Amino acid sequence: MFQFPDLKTNLKKEQFEEKIKGSIHHELAHWLDDTLHNFHITKRVEKQMQKNTRDLKNIPVNVTNFEIEAQMHNIKQLYNKYSDIWDNLTFIDMINKSPSLISVYNSTPKTFKDGWLKKLKTRMYREGLLGKNMVN
Repeated sequence: MFQFPDLKTNLKKEQFEEKIKGSIHHELAHWLDDTLHNFHITKRVEKQMQKNTRDLKNIPVNVTNFEIEAQMHNIKQLYNKYSDIWDNLTFIDMINKSPSLISVYNSTPKTFKDGWLKKLKTRMYREGLLGKNMVN
């Protein structure tokens, strides 16, 4: 089992350039995805608000395909920052560099965590962002 950084360390990471750029790209990805695909995210959020839940059909929002699409933009910014050591990082090392991904990892229920990890790693592989030490 690995240990995530403490709150003080995470807060320092929030101010890094890659975090800010990643957050901007993350939200722009949601906006473009929603706009180009008939406002499917807006419609889902409205349904969730009516039901007073964050889950979509009992699936946590953080493991949905549209959220993974946006999470990839955070990962791309991490790759840009750490490209020189990317293949040496483990998947957990990569997650530890992003407070957003740490939050998603910690908030995802155990029953969905493996599925989220598989979807994320598959997408990273397809995008050429899965480092050599991130496979397992």
